[in-house]
Amino acid sequence: MQTSRIRDGVRAALPLAVAPLLFGAAFGVLALDAGL
Repeated sequence: MQTSRIRDGVRAALPLAVAPLLFGAAFGVLALDAGL
């Protein structure tokens, strides 16, 4: 029971953890493309 609750929490938090990484990668590519 406890592990399933932890798994649900991880599944809910994972997109929130990945979003800044994707944003940073996209921003870095745009900055390099713009010559910054």
